Amino acid sequence: MTNENTKKHEFEFPVGVFSQKIYLSKPHHHVEYEIFWLDDGEADFYIEDTCHIVHKGDILFLEPDTVHYVTNREGSDYHYYAFCFDISLIGGKKDICRKTFERVRIHRLINLSEELCNKIKKYVEFKKQNSFACNFHIKSLI
Repeated sequence: MTNENTKKHEFEFPVGVFSQKIYLSKPHHHVEYEIFWLDDGEADFYIEDTCHIVHKGDILFLEPDTVHYVTNREGSDYHYYAFCFDISLIGGKKDICRKTFERVRIHRLINLSEELCNKIKKYVEFKKQNSFACNFHIKSLI
């Protein structure tokens, strides 16, 4: 197993934003939280020792140090968006939003609204362009 990020995303910390067609297919983990959204296609998403078949529109929420990886399903390509972020993005140690967020223990959510999907795509474009205040937009999304 690899640890993809032994250091936090120093170059763009506290949030890393990804939009790609290929995800790491070997078991790995992050020191940050990750929100993974499958924008198109189908894939096998492994969390610890469990395989989840993910479909277009599915979201997976991963706590820090959760071992995971993704493989293509036969005959299906996929595209995803992922946000890797440190809990400090949510707020300080005493912040009520952070305390609530730290109690979340789910790995899979289904069906984002079309409005939210469009916001994610827009924020990823902001990030690619190094747009002013991009991290503020992403924080509001998360």
